Amino acid sequence: MNQICDKGASDLGSALTNCINLSNLTLHLSMNQICDKGASSLGSALANCINLSKFNT
Repeated sequence: MNQICDKGASDLGSALTNCINLSNLTLHLSMNQICDKGASSLGSALANCINLSKFNT
């Protein structure tokens, strides 16, 4: 358990948007404290990763 919360998920998303060549990503997000707001922020950020072709959770 990493105890990632909404702010952590949002911060992770912000960092990932800087990875312009990111094409494959695996995130293990179970057993954290991410609620709707954090999931939405992370999802919105990932939508901007235009080269992302494979995303595993």
